[in-house]
Amino acid sequence: MPRRFVPRRISFPVLTQAAAELGAGALRVRRPVLFPGAAYDIDAGLTGVRGRVVQGAAAVRWARVAATLPGGTRVVGRGHGDDRGEFLLLLSPAAGSVGELVDPFTVRITVTCRPAAPVPDSPDRVVRDALVGLAG
Repeated sequence: MPRRFVPRRISFPVLTQAAAELGAGALRVRRPVLFPGAAYDIDAGLTGVRGRVVQGAAAVRWARVAATLPGGTRVVGRGHGDDRGEFLLLLSPAAGSVGELVDPFTVRITVTCRPAAPVPDSPDRVVRDALVGLAG
């Protein structure tokens, strides 16, 4: 399965026809944003990090990854891990200065994740939701 984008859970309220006709166009148009997945093709001019989040030997599902410059709090890149813990974090072009490249270019990467999804209490209860533990 290609992993070009990370899955998302998205929910939208379904409006009645009368409410949709009375409402603004913004109520009828949805533009979801998807994070690039571990197999996303990137251009040669972009700077990023492909990685995998693990705890012990187990992959951490649906981890969030953010990059900041050392000594600062401004986020210069975000990524979202998939069900195997793999992520692609792309840095904003504004992360570096114009001119000579800095070697090494240093960023601070912060990983956050939710507690592990509950394990079924018996083998007969199989988790059928492939996106269990994924928040919107």
